[in-house]
Amino acid sequence: MVFGRPEPAPDGSGVIWRWTVVNEGSRPADDVVATQKVTSGHKILGTSKPCTADHETVVCRYETMGAGDKRTGWLKTSGSLTGGPLRLDARMTWREQRGEEAASHAGAETQGRHPGH
Repeated sequence: MVFGRPEPAPDGSGVIWRWTVVNEGSRPADDVVATQKVTSGHKILGTSKPCTADHETVVCRYETMGAGDKRTGWLKTSGSLTGGPLRLDARMTWREQRGEEAASHAGAETQGRHPGH
């Protein structure tokens, strides 16, 4: 999961955070979940599909991502780039498919995590 620089919302009503998730592995990944937490006290004002927001946390469930698949998303928070600290922490989890199991979508479970940027 890689984040772009936060940018002001076009209407000036908050900050837009954009990210890209890529399966850089050679096998499909199941149960792919990106979790973002706004830790600066700002409110979540909106998010892209298939993500959902609850208080200070956004959860995006991407289900299965094939090798090389890419997903993008965004979320909008209150605040401004000049109005105080803005912080977003992120974590990725997935279950990697292995060997013959990859063809049947029944992989052994391993956890992958990335702290985000």
